[in-house]
Order: sequence, then C-alpha cells, then structure tokens
Amino acid sequence: MNRALRYHGDSCCNLLYTAAAFIFILVLAFSFLPAFAAESKQEKKVLILYSHSREIPANDLVHAGIHSVFENNDRFAITIHTQYLDLSRFRSLAYRSALANLLRMKYHNFGIDLVIAVDRPALDLLEDYSKQIVPGSGIVFCAVLNSYAERLQNSRLHGNITGVVMPVNADNVISSALRLRPSTRLIVLIAGASETDRYREAVMFRALEKYAGSIEIRRLSGLPMQDVARAVAELPADSLIFFAAFFVDGTGKSFVPRDALRNLAKLSKAPIFGISESHLGFGIVGGRLFSYTLQGERAAKLGLRILGGESPASIPFEDGENTYLDIYDWRELKRWGIKKKDLPEKSVFKYYQPTGWDIYKWHIIAFAAFSILETLLIIALATSLRKRRQAEAALLQNQMDLRNLTGRLIFSQEELLRRISREIHDDLTQRLALVAIVAGKLELQLGDSPNSAGMSEVVEIKNQLIGIANDFHALSRQIHPSILDDLGLVKAMESECSIFSKRRNISVHFEAAKVPDAVPKDIALCLYRVLQEGLRNIAKHANVKVAFVALHYDGHNISLSIRDKGTGFMVAGRSEIHGVGIASMRERVQYVKGEFAISSEPGEGTAIEAIIPLERRPE
Repeated sequence: MNRALRYHGDSCCNLLYTAAAFIFILVLAFSFLPAFAAESKQEKKVLILYSHSREIPANDLVHAGIHSVFENNDRFAITIHTQYLDLSRFRSLAYRSALANLLRMKYHNFGIDLVIAVDRPALDLLEDYSKQIVPGSGIVFCAVLNSYAERLQNSRLHGNITGVVMPVNADNVISSALRLRPSTRLIVLIAGASETDRYREAVMFRALEKYAGSIEIRRLSGLPMQDVARAVAELPADSLIFFAAFFVDGTGKSFVPRDALRNLAKLSKAPIFGISESHLGFGIVGGRLFSYTLQGERAAKLGLRILGGESPASIPFEDGENTYLDIYDWRELKRWGIKKKDLPEKSVFKYYQPTGWDIYKWHIIAFAAFSILETLLIIALATSLRKRRQAEAALLQNQMDLRNLTGRLIFSQEELLRRISREIHDDLTQRLALVAIVAGKLELQLGDSPNSAGMSEVVEIKNQLIGIANDFHALSRQIHPSILDDLGLVKAMESECSIFSKRRNISVHFEAAKVPDAVPKDIALCLYRVLQEGLRNIAKHANVKVAFVALHYDGHNISLSIRDKGTGFMVAGRSEIHGVGIASMRERVQYVKGEFAISSEPGEGTAIEAIIPLERRPE
C-alpha cells in the first residue's frame, strides 16, 4: 500500500514538473514573438521630398500623416529619409540642377523603394531628374491641385506615379464665408509672386469670378509685402479677405506663408479665409479646409500598396474628397462675432478659449447647489425655530394659564374653606357650646335633687359635647387658619406643630430663623398648607415618633423644610409622589413662583423642601 502511494506521488510530481516546463517554454516563446515578428518584416526605404523649407507648417502636417500610417503597418519595417528642397525660395535652373545632383549622389544607389513628393515643385524636379535620382522607384504625390494632377497623366512620370489630389474647394470656402458675412461688399484676394502662389491664386480667382457682378473683387497679388499690408489695413469693415499663398512677394523676398498671414491678420479690419488647414491658427477663420494630415495618410496608404508589389500605373489617382475637414479657429470666430450655430453641425474647433462659465461651471453649479441647500436649511431652521418659539410661547402661555387657573382654584378653595370654617366656628361650635352649657345646668340641677338617677349620663353627655366642640374648633382652625392673620406665620406654624404633636403623639421639633414678621398672605398660606400636608403624610406613612420642621429666611428666599427618619420610599418610578397631596403642595409652591422638591430613600426617611422668593420688607 505504501509503495503504491509513493509511486502515485512520484507520478504527480513528474506531471507537475512537465507542466511547469511547458508553461515556461510558452512564456519564453511569447516573449520572443514580437522580436521574431519584427525580424520577419521586410525592410523598405522611403524618400519623402518636401517642395518647401523645413519651417513650412504644411510639411509637419503631411509628415505626421505619413508617419502614423507607416509606423502602424505590420508588414514592412520602413526607414524614412526626408529632404526639404526649398524650391519656393530658390527657383533658378542652376539650383535645381545642383539639387538634383546632390540627391543623385545621396540616393542613386541607395536602394530607395518609394518616393513621396509633396506639392508641385518636388514633382517638377522629379519629372526632369527622376531617372538620375531614384531610377525605377515608384512615386506617390500629395498636396497637388487637380489641374496639375491631370497634366501628370501625360508627363514623363506616367506609368510610374500615383497619388492623392488636392481638390479645389474654393467655391465651398467662398460661399460659406459669404453666408457668414452676408453684408460683404468687397472681396480681396491675396497671393505672393512665386509659381505656387500664382497657381493657387488663379484657382481661387476662377471661383470668385462668378460674384464679380454683385461684389467688387480686388486682387492683391505679386505686390511687395508693405503694399499688401497697407492695403489690408485700409480695407472697410464690409470686406472679406481670401488668402491663397505667399511664399515670395513682388520684390523677390521670401516668406513663410504662416508668418505673412499672421502679420496681415493683425492689421486687418475684415475676416480672412483660406483653403488650407496649415493656415489655421495664424489668422484665417476656417471652413471646409484641405487637410495636409489626411493627404499624408492617404499618400502613405498608396505607398504601402506599391511597397507590397502593386504597380503605380495600376493604382488610379485618388480625388482627395475625403481629405477635407470642417474646422475653425475659435479665437477668430469670437473676434468677428461669428456664432457657432451658423456653422456646420460636425465642425471641429481649435484654439478654444473657455469662458469663465466653461472653466468654473461645475464650481458655480456646486456653489449654487450648496447655496440653495444652505438657504433651504436656513429657511427650514428658521421655520423650525419660529415654530419652536411659538410652541414655547404657547407652552408658557399654557403654564401661565394653568398657574392662573391653579391660583383661582386655590383661591376658590380657600374661600370655600373660609366660609366652612366660619360656619363651623360661628354656628356649630356656638350651638354645641350652648348645648354643653344646658347640659351643665342640668348637671347642677340633678346634683341638688334628691333623685340623682341619670347623673352620670348627663355628665358624660356634657363632656362629649365639650370634646366635640373642641374638635370642631380644631377642625375650623385647620380648614382656615385664622391664626395666620392673628399671630403671623411663625406662631401659626409653631402652634400647628404643637397641636399635631398632642393629637398624633409625634414629637415635632420646630425652629425658625430670621423670618420676617410680615409675610405676604399668599406665601404664608402656601407654607402653612405645605406644613399641614407634610405633617399629615408623616402621620400616615413615616411610622416615626419624631419629626423636624425648619423655617428659614436668607434675605432673598424663605424656605420650609419638613424631615423625618421614618420608613421612606423610592422616589424614582413611584406614582405615590404624584398623589393628590404632594401635587397640591407642588402646585401651591409653583403658584407663588417657588421651587418644590421631595427626596426619600427606603429606611432613610423623607425630606420635603419648599423655597419661595421673598423680598425683605422694611422693618
């Protein structure tokens, strides 16, 4: 059994080692796959001939388009060689011959597989010297106007060339500009003096001729730059300017077209339009512009077909209609008050200058939302506070109403008790006293009579009548303590404690300190009633033989304390402390704006305290 298990374990280990080795080999294979793929690409050499100098913006745009296609192809490893011919600045035959000789020495035996010629001057040079420079290499052109591309069909390059044409879009640019500026009365066409300048100026002028009957057409071509600048600065506001090209002015001075355009745009009081993407950002408004980037992309794609083995003669010229963009300079739109809604729907905007709203839109929205929320919260808080104040005011009013009602009830109760006390004192007590006197007389008569039968009953009746009369008198004093009016608060309380001690057989220790002789009647009556109710509770519940009563005045408040060391009870959770007696004490004290408190613990006794504010009366 153990041997079988060991064999099975060895087999599993072998399988794991085999799987790990296989995975390692796969990882290595995939790691080197890109290198193998790169090594498997065919190497090709491409020569790009730019007609003009290095600083011409169109060159960079074409270059970007070509590179984007070549770099992303997965068939060829292409090496690009670039030459800037500067033929707009140097146009002599001697220069052309020397340039062709230089290119021949560099590339004749270099194995160039493809030549891309950008713009007409480079094609002219190849037409004369291609067999010397790059014999047998396929040629692709771009950025060449339609009329010149037609001539290539019958040139020496025929059969070895294809390319993408730059279609004339002047009609579209002009009509679009006039729609944006319908009040135009003068159209000015600006061009330099070079062959390329004159060629492009002629194309645009042919498109402008149909407007000659309704709008004045003025040509500023082949003039010195200073004359062109002066004329532009003096143009009226209802003018439009169309910029064709400006490589050389009338004096033979060379220019980079973008620099010439930038200087003229600063002076102009009218918007400038053009047909080329390369001029955007240097003064033209924009429109459906010819894209050098897209031209470079299309030329590179045609070049890949030739590098793949197709003959240039078998590839027809592309019309270039897919190399236009609706593109505008946002700054120029703002400068000339042209609204975005008047432009084609899918237009592209360059050099966008965001407004304060664009930059801080979300900040403003967030701040506004926060402000609104904060305002709503403040309103809600103010409403809640107002309702709370109203509720507090209503509660205070209810408390005042309740206090007033309590006061009226207490007053009514005291008035009723006063009347009952008076009735008892003035009627029942007097009548009982009278009956007791009669009984006394009867006692005297029976005492003198020889027949003394019933004498003891008469004496008993007399004594009971006297006792009842005394009880009624005491009840009258409890119901309405007239002693308060007669002797004052301290004496009345002292008397009440003394009577309570005799009746209940509970010793009450009473002390008073600094109590004024004159205490307002309502306060005195309140304290006296609290004393009565407190002593009554001691008699009922405390089960003690001693109680303590203290009446003090501290110059501001008069306080009454009633304490015992009796049974006590739990104050918390006990409904007994909310009984009628204690509630009556509390309401009486609160009615005179005092404070009432009761404290007790089982086996520790009970303490009742009433504190009532009292202003000292003059002695």
